[in-house]
Amino acid sequence: MWRVLVVEDDSLQADHMCDLLLAEDMEPIGPAATAEAALNLLDATSLDAGVLDIRLQNGLCFDVARTLIERRIPFLFLTGSVGEVVPTAFQAVPLLRKPCESATLFEALRKILPLRQH
Repeated sequence: MWRVLVVEDDSLQADHMCDLLLAEDMEPIGPAATAEAALNLLDATSLDAGVLDIRLQNGLCFDVARTLIERRIPFLFLTGSVGEVVPTAFQAVPLLRKPCESATLFEALRKILPLRQH
């Protein structure tokens, strides 16, 4: 079972994401509403992938994204912010816009999961 970190500060969207992951036989880790909470989960849990909202309660998710890259854990951004500027270091990371159909989300996740390097 794939273990997917959920970084989302909207509790309804986070719960919905976790339910969707469970329905696809994936284990949601989190959700984390802040970068600090996400980093704590990263330190405490083994992961296969991540779904990151860019704007969180306490700022942006890019520290989490850097840590995922350092640990060779694939991830994607899922944001509702139109015109969100993603730093150059993350230009290759898939970016999905909210609202996002679940089929689109899982297609993107299935593309990055094989990239998981153990």
